[in-house]
Amino acid sequence: MKKTLIVALLSAFVATPAFAAGNSGTVYSAIDYGTLAMANWTLENPGSLSFSAGYHFSPIWAVEGGYTSIADSTFSSNGTGTFTYSQSMWSAAAVGTYAVNDSFDVFGKLGLGMVSAKAAVTGTTTLNGVTNTSLNATTSSVIYGIGAQYNFNKQVGIRAQYESLGKTTPDSSATGLDLTRLSVGLVYNF
Repeated sequence: MKKTLIVALLSAFVATPAFAAGNSGTVYSAIDYGTLAMANWTLENPGSLSFSAGYHFSPIWAVEGGYTSIADSTFSSNGTGTFTYSQSMWSAAAVGTYAVNDSFDVFGKLGLGMVSAKAAVTGTTTLNGVTNTSLNATTSSVIYGIGAQYNFNKQVGIRAQYESLGKTTPDSSATGLDLTRLSVGLVYNF
């Protein structure tokens, strides 16, 4: 179902005419804040802050790269130990944009993300099979997202988006947990 949605969304960008011809050949930057959901996980869902930059090849196509800092999640086990999970992510994606009118755009992203995760355990703590250990792993996954952007003028806009950020795991032998995020952000076109 997810793959069908992605293909349909990206096909719509190819088949529709571009209304906002003014952003071709421009660079933009964005800062987004959101809440992250980790599927099938005991820890609380942390906040995240992303910094990204992109280049518009045409009115409907851009490429975007970014870094996401994800807040630590901590679990305490009856006061005898603590499990802290830290993550960060680098990403690169193709972005397709459809201008609904001069002020409002919808967009879709498809790319690759690399999540670095670290688990640190102190005391006596068992969480999802991890007991008294520290682990590090990096996971690469396909990422995708959809969103909408309101443009105040040709330079400044705000956006909201839903993203699937792939998988995260503190142990390279584990299958990983799915990450999703809802975020809002500020976009500046140079």
